[in-house]
Amino acid sequence: MKKLLIKIQIVLVALFLVYSCMDDKSTNPDNQTENANYFPNTEGSFYKYEIIRSDSGSNTSEGNRIINFDGDSLIQRTRYQIQIDTTKANSQSTFSVSYFRTTDTGVFYFVDTTGFSSLIPDSLRSSIDLQTEMRLFLFPFISGNSWTVYRVSYDMNNQFGYNIINFSAKYFNDEEVQMNLNGIPEMLNTKKVEYLLSIQTDPESQPQYYEANFWLADNIGIVKMEGSSVILGIFSGGGIGLPGTSEVITQDLVEYNIK
Repeated sequence: MKKLLIKIQIVLVALFLVYSCMDDKSTNPDNQTENANYFPNTEGSFYKYEIIRSDSGSNTSEGNRIINFDGDSLIQRTRYQIQIDTTKANSQSTFSVSYFRTTDTGVFYFVDTTGFSSLIPDSLRSSIDLQTEMRLFLFPFISGNSWTVYRVSYDMNNQFGYNIINFSAKYFNDEEVQMNLNGIPEMLNTKKVEYLLSIQTDPESQPQYYEANFWLADNIGIVKMEGSSVILGIFSGGGIGLPGTSEVITQDLVEYNIK
């Protein structure tokens, strides 16, 4: 049993770098619709966020993140738009490219899991399913709307199983947020989304929990992100914080141009 748990922890290090969209078990009434656009994805659009990082020792640092939507790509017979992220912090720059698609029901990001599959021990491959998409949002944002963002479950011959990683989200409420966009102060009506990530490498220990909140405005998109660096790193193209990290990040939109 101890050797098995060690293997699971090794796999977790790899899987934590992977986004996954599992079977949708959301609570989303079919008879309600919403015409708002909370994730504009027009070619050539531009977003700039100011970043503030703080740790448990009250140390802070500042930076910025720039997003561009530039072109598209066909991956595994699915058409994805290209998102380019450039993050500058602590005199260092990171550059990343990601691929996403939007539908009437949500926003999905592609993840290439080929390299990670090879790290999974043969004895565990039949028990762990690596998906190639994550679900960032579930539309429409209505009361009771919740969904699975990411889940890694271990199941050994239907005899022993538990969730190694369980990542979920829900639409929380409408909230007014004061922002300064393109140099103009604005009070925005936003949709607040809450994310909760739990990681449990050992079924006999307590899971670690991480939380973050996103605020989205109609015809603008994500205007604010705040919470654990573990979660924001997943969504921001700037790398993923390791489990146990206590750093908190805030990203505020300051400039944007939607084509």
